[in-house]
Amino acid sequence: QKFYFSLAVEMAACFASLFVLLLAVSVVREAGGVISGPLFPRNKGLIEPMVLEIPENEELPELARRAMQERPDRLRRQSSSEEEETADHIGTLTPLTGDRHTFALVHWTGHPSEDIFILTRRRDSDGRSTESWLWRSKDYGKTFVNETDKFDNDTVIEWYYISPNQSNLIMMDRINQRLWVTTDEGETYNSYPVSFTPDRLIFQSTLAPGSLEGSLALHVLAYDATTRGLWVSEDLGVNWRLLDSGVVPSRYYWRVLGGEQEDATAVYYEKTVNDTVSELKWGVAPYQTTGSFDGDLGHFAVNTFVLSHEYMLVQKTDVSSDASEYSSPLWVSHNRGSFKQAQFPLRTPEKHYSVVDASEGQIFIAVYHTFNNTNLYLSEEAGLSYALSLEFIVSPPESDWEGGYPTFDVHVVEGIVGTYIANRQVPNSQFGATVISFDKGGEWNLVIPPASDYNNQPIFCVPPECSLHLHMESDRTNGYQSILSQDSAIGLIMALGNLGSSLERSRGNLRLYFSHDGGFSWQEVNQQFWEFQFAALGSIVVTIPKWRATNIVRWSCDEGAVWNETHFVDEQIRVVGMLTERGEKANHVTVFGYSGFGFREWLVIDLNFTQVVPNQCVAPNDYYQWIPTDERPGSRCLLGEVVAYERRRSEECCVVDPNYEKPVIRAFCTCAIEDFECDFGFERVNLNSPCTPMDSIVWPPLPPPGCSENETYSYTSGYRMVAGDKCVPGNETYFFPIVRNCPVASPLGLFIQYSPSNIAPRQAVTFTLTQLVGSVLVTNYSWSFNDSTPRVNGTGLEHSRVQTHSFDLPGVYTVKVTATNTAGQSEATVDVSVLDTIQSVVLILPPTYQDGVVPVGTELALQANYTTQHGSNVVGHIFAIWNFGDSESDTTLILSTSHTYNASGNFTLMVTVNSPLGSVSAQTAVSTVQAPLSLTLTVADPDQLGAEKTVTFNLQQVPEYTGFTQYTYNYGDSSADHFSSLAEAGSVQHTYRQPGPYVVTVTATNIAGQGSQSTTINVLDLISTVSIVLTDYPDRRVPVGVQLVYKASYTTQHSTDLTGRLSYTWDWGDESGSTQGHTSSVTHVYSDVGSYTLTLTVSNGVSTVSAPVIITTYTPTNPQIISDDVFFNSGFVEVNKNISLRIEPGSGESSRPDATFAWNITGPDGITVNATSLFYDFPLPGTYQVSVKGNRSAVFFLSSKTIMAEYSIAKLQVVIRPTIHADNVAMANVTVFFAANHEYIGPLNLTLMYNGSYQPGTYFRNSSEGVKQLSVNTGKSGMELVIVFMAGNDISSATQEINNLVVVGPGQFGTVRLSFNVDTLPSNFDTEQWQAELKNAIIDYLRKKYGLELWQLEVSIVKVAEDLRPTKRQAVEGYLLVDFNVLPKSLEPTEINSTMRVAMETVDMSNNNKLSFSVSGQNIAVEKAQLNPDGVVIVDGKKKNFLPLGAGLGGGLIVLVALAVLAIALTVYYRRKYSRLRVRYTRLQQGPVRFTFTPGGQMVEDDDYDDDDEGAGETQMETLQSDDDDKPVL
Repeated sequence: QKFYFSLAVEMAACFASLFVLLLAVSVVREAGGVISGPLFPRNKGLIEPMVLEIPENEELPELARRAMQERPDRLRRQSSSEEEETADHIGTLTPLTGDRHTFALVHWTGHPSEDIFILTRRRDSDGRSTESWLWRSKDYGKTFVNETDKFDNDTVIEWYYISPNQSNLIMMDRINQRLWVTTDEGETYNSYPVSFTPDRLIFQSTLAPGSLEGSLALHVLAYDATTRGLWVSEDLGVNWRLLDSGVVPSRYYWRVLGGEQEDATAVYYEKTVNDTVSELKWGVAPYQTTGSFDGDLGHFAVNTFVLSHEYMLVQKTDVSSDASEYSSPLWVSHNRGSFKQAQFPLRTPEKHYSVVDASEGQIFIAVYHTFNNTNLYLSEEAGLSYALSLEFIVSPPESDWEGGYPTFDVHVVEGIVGTYIANRQVPNSQFGATVISFDKGGEWNLVIPPASDYNNQPIFCVPPECSLHLHMESDRTNGYQSILSQDSAIGLIMALGNLGSSLERSRGNLRLYFSHDGGFSWQEVNQQFWEFQFAALGSIVVTIPKWRATNIVRWSCDEGAVWNETHFVDEQIRVVGMLTERGEKANHVTVFGYSGFGFREWLVIDLNFTQVVPNQCVAPNDYYQWIPTDERPGSRCLLGEVVAYERRRSEECCVVDPNYEKPVIRAFCTCAIEDFECDFGFERVNLNSPCTPMDSIVWPPLPPPGCSENETYSYTSGYRMVAGDKCVPGNETYFFPIVRNCPVASPLGLFIQYSPSNIAPRQAVTFTLTQLVGSVLVTNYSWSFNDSTPRVNGTGLEHSRVQTHSFDLPGVYTVKVTATNTAGQSEATVDVSVLDTIQSVVLILPPTYQDGVVPVGTELALQANYTTQHGSNVVGHIFAIWNFGDSESDTTLILSTSHTYNASGNFTLMVTVNSPLGSVSAQTAVSTVQAPLSLTLTVADPDQLGAEKTVTFNLQQVPEYTGFTQYTYNYGDSSADHFSSLAEAGSVQHTYRQPGPYVVTVTATNIAGQGSQSTTINVLDLISTVSIVLTDYPDRRVPVGVQLVYKASYTTQHSTDLTGRLSYTWDWGDESGSTQGHTSSVTHVYSDVGSYTLTLTVSNGVSTVSAPVIITTYTPTNPQIISDDVFFNSGFVEVNKNISLRIEPGSGESSRPDATFAWNITGPDGITVNATSLFYDFPLPGTYQVSVKGNRSAVFFLSSKTIMAEYSIAKLQVVIRPTIHADNVAMANVTVFFAANHEYIGPLNLTLMYNGSYQPGTYFRNSSEGVKQLSVNTGKSGMELVIVFMAGNDISSATQEINNLVVVGPGQFGTVRLSFNVDTLPSNFDTEQWQAELKNAIIDYLRKKYGLELWQLEVSIVKVAEDLRPTKRQAVEGYLLVDFNVLPKSLEPTEINSTMRVAMETVDMSNNNKLSFSVSGQNIAVEKAQLNPDGVVIVDGKKKNFLPLGAGLGGGLIVLVALAVLAIALTVYYRRKYSRLRVRYTRLQQGPVRFTFTPGGQMVEDDDYDDDDEGAGETQMETLQSDDDDKPVL
């Protein structure tokens, strides 16, 4: 039921995932087109594993259904690696035992390696991998070893990736974000965590395998689909750098060009700008920055960037939808140059593209226009101009595309340049008909059918009514293997197909076909579904029935002349796939399948053809030269050359030596029709018809612009040479461009230019004629200048283009040229202005100001007049430049303006009149007067004005007037002064007799007006005396360390209040220096006892007075808080005990009668009391702060004391119920650690209770003193061990519960056992002194490395052990055992985890030979270490109820036996259906065990057991053992 339920859930999830995928694909298509990369052939530099999958459901024959009830033991017997191969059985079968995973990745590392890797995975209902197994064979697949244990237990390998250096592989664990890297072909792995979730890796590679050298082979790209981040590593996945985020999936590429064409480390990728457009970016090592590639490209449609060989392609979105203005959205970059827009001959929207091939110097591309309208196009070398090669190729509807990308039925035959096979649509056929081209798409023909079937019976199939049709990409999802061709087997092709007028999907007509001559002729091999493959460089052709139960392999070693049938194993299996090593060099073929008898376990068969084809070919006798065109009628040339390959003679049944380099001979051919293809805009109506222009092309075209009557022009003949064609010139003139003579054309586009542009009378002018269109040699040109001079005539533009002429008088003349020939006539005119010369200019002022005197601020209207040489007004463009003499100017297009002078003075006014022939100037003088005046009155040193002191006044006038001016000063004290010039009034002095404020006014008068300015000054009083006031300490004896207030006092000569106007400087006479400010009181603290001179200095800016005094200091003492209770003085009191508190005064302020005191007690309940003594009962347990604050004359003093209030007795008990325990087994090394909410001072009695009886324990004061170790015998099974903590001896008086207890024993959280080989120790290692030094060295190391306290560590020398068995705590003879235990400082999780880290790190360092200690100058290394299997118990009083497996069972052995029986039953049941059920248990040291205690100390057992909780009781009983001896199972 669980299986069928899981199957239903998985099917539902698959349908949901498919719906989401289709929805996502539809969204991508709505955003723009799609460009898919070159899938045919794939990049040969990339090595990818083969994907195999066992079908979940299929119809099986009756024999298979009966066999499902039987266990296929006979198949399993063949798994022995020692089984010998026989002539009748060329296969060795190996089951992947226990592997029911239906998904597998297979990789054969390649010749000469014999290693094969198989990764199998199990996926859940959501399609996520939940388990993976890795198998490896070192003998061509004869035997496989499960190497999953080389990885961590939780490792789930999603995929693996192979470097071009095939010894380097990376296993990708996506779930745990970890990579496993091997550099020795899987012998060892290194684990590297990554900070991202890897979805895909790509090794740096080129088109030539093995071409990477040095560090380039270590470069890897990684893509994180969750964050769309692209990462790069330069050291085979050890370290990673984020290249960029927002990268489009699968749109990132390593460089593929070699040499200097691009950086060897370049990475190109598409980065999204928003949901609809992207940008192209790139980066090179060390990948610290990336930049845009071709900034002129701009944005393009999302998910359209493709890089293939020397080409890069993107699809733009900003193209016209108007058919008359349609432009292609495809943009192409050639050899990493700038992107340019491509051109296609059909004006049909281009929705999607798929690059079929770009490996031969041009792009062969399939364009999806609309449904059922997909065409093949071929470009020239730059990839920009495309010609139609084949219309209406087969392409499934968009709903059937794989992953949202278009698929097309086109196959590129590998090994032979220019040979393509395609399926094109034909009437009355759903799947199309197959055609083949041998000249790079230039000519397409039907595929010639075979003459006889696989039984040698004649076939009556004659083209064009009947031909051979082959299954390709669009049928791969229906179970049909696509066409097979390989570089290593030149000329050999295999495919599934049928004969007739079109392709069918009927299994009844399905046949397997084989061609040995590159597709020219075919033979029928078999019927129904077959899996086929080439081996030994094409020496052996292998076929096996697929999906049907079989043990038959059909093979041929003579290129299909004879087919041999051999049993490869005894039993029949169902074949899923077949694989050869990379390069097809080996004589072995690996077959993958399953039994098909209900026990779906992977089966691997190694087909070893060495025994049936033992001979190796010998050169040159076993080889011959083969030319692909030998079997074809007509020319032997292909793409301009004859290529002769050396192939094995088919009649020689031998194997090609993989190290033999077969030569290739080339000879160039004379160009012929086969070397040309249809040019842009031309097409073949039928497969073999000539190239004719399309409807959208105008042909022949019009002559180009500028085509002269004695010149020629050319245009395409409809053909162009195929890119990459190597033919030499010969009989190809018919395909050269067509050349025509240019006709006589009417002269059009005439215009005249002349120079100079500014012309004076009798000045020579040069005229130049330009003609844009039409004939120029036979045309007559006639010039007319419109000034009564005769016309000038000439024939030919070269002789009539330039004319020189002069005009006698000023004026406007129209110059005209008339051009005439047999095709027509046209004219051109131009107007020429001949200018007069300006002789003089007159400047005119307004009548009111003719004398040139102008008031400041008055606007003047100005005018300029001129006269010319000939009295004409034809002067051209004129303008006036005005310079007003006051740093201002103006330019006007008319000869008038206005201006205002804003300052007084004398100015020169000038005007310059400019014409195209020169300039003339005129000028006059202007004087300006200003009134009234502007005055500024200032006072020198305004802050230093004092009575009986001289004050200086300064006067400024703006602007300074040169005429007569009278100045009068009024000082505000009934006195005044008069001055007759600014020189006298500019600086004036005056003395004030009394302090106070005064208003000073100055007045200036002249003939233009009057001005005045006033200012207010303040004359200050002078300081007479200063003194220091210390109110509380009139004797100037002050306490040390007390902050006191010091005040200043002063007197003045005129008894004036100077508050706010004074500055004070206090020189304290100690190391603190001085204090400055504007307030009369300050504070100061003297720190040391002594005598100091305090000096006060007071200043108001006009006077300064100082006063020194002597200050004497002494040391006061604070009061003390005391009590008659002896425990209080030690910091502890008993809860609810009334305590008398009082103050013991100190010296200084607290001893003076006027001192006051205030009590403050803070704690669980706080009080505040003002008194000199106090009674308090401390009602609650906890920490109290008792403080007294004293005050005397604003001097404060404080005394405080911390008190711990506790109950007199504390108690806690823990009950440990062992789950399974043998009688009379000592619980050794039980360590008890007491930890309470607070420390307790006083004796504690540790008592152990056995079945109700008490035994005396060990006394210790508190937890800080350390821990005690006991060894006790638990007695019979099921007894209770009670550990009781109490104060004193009376357990009945315990009243307070302590919430936390830790019982810590040796284990993962604390104890480690170190083993030292005695052979490496000094001879005195068994002495107490040497062992004590070893213990001290271990303690010092742990304390320094982890910051531990001494009391946390316990180190003990166990003994020189005899046997090392962890479960029995014994050791092999010759080892010195040392145990150390680490206790946590508190119950905090971080402290518990820190003890785990100490133990785990110590064990890891020891077992990695990285831990040693220095003893007596000798370095002592730890040979091995282990976690001691004793346990850890943590008691948490916060009521977290987590019970371990088996907790509370006590002596419930019956329940355990019942569980074991149930487990065995489940194992037997599920082993038949799900392999086997493995139940692991978690040892006690793998995690803490939590109990819950009542306030009375009893453990509460909770039945709500959490399956996720770790921890189980460790048992001394015998356990069932799994396949792995060190992993017990329940």
